[in-house]
Amino acid sequence: MESAARDAAEVASQEYLQIRRATDPATAADFDRIRAQAEAAVCEEATLLPDGGPCSVVHAAVCIHDDAAELANYGSGCGAGSSGAPADCTELHDAWPSLWSSGMLPSVEVRVCYRFDTIIPTADLRLPMGNGINLGSVWLQRDRAFAVADY
Repeated sequence: MESAARDAAEVASQEYLQIRRATDPATAADFDRIRAQAEAAVCEEATLLPDGGPCSVVHAAVCIHDDAAELANYGSGCGAGSSGAPADCTELHDAWPSLWSSGMLPSVEVRVCYRFDTIIPTADLRLPMGNGINLGSVWLQRDRAFAVADY
């Protein structure tokens, strides 16, 4: 999950840089293409997961943090892709604070969420003193931002 978030943010930031060099400001269609590239990178990493890799096992959301473009063209699009994620993917549904206003370079932020099912069912595992443990499913979540160095 760590590499999925990091790689997707890096791939998307490189695409953003290429778009920004060719077209400034970027359009809404450009942002959709950036998001699609990030989601494809997450999907590629998902093939390494125990489920065998159908892209539907990993949920991803993307935000491009940029000065004017973030508001004008993408606006509330930060978090696009999170609408189909289960409520257990809490970080995908959290607010997206503007990294641009905090003084950071333009950046791409990717959040990913994956349900990991434990191999050994622990629902009936009894520990000393009458305590039990139930892990069942664990929701793994990562959030990574990759700065776009455009000098």
